[in-house]
Amino acid sequence: MELTRYPDHPVAFLESLRTVRSFERKPVSREALDDVLEVARWSGSARNRQPWEFLVVRDRGTLERLAVLDGYAR
Repeated sequence: MELTRYPDHPVAFLESLRTVRSFERKPVSREALDDVLEVARWSGSARNRQPWEFLVVRDRGTLERLAVLDGYAR
């Protein structure tokens, strides 16, 4: 869903968001990933400390090994 669909109604946009609990096995495009990371990079934080780091894992074997570490990742 695009934000431009609700340009004057941000609350309606936020209320329309849904959590995805099933995922496709196809890789996310580099362009989509860059867009998501750009938005995350500009997200606010307390006192603008931005205490996060992002790690992109594209290797399927590594993803599968990470998935078994926590039941929610499967």
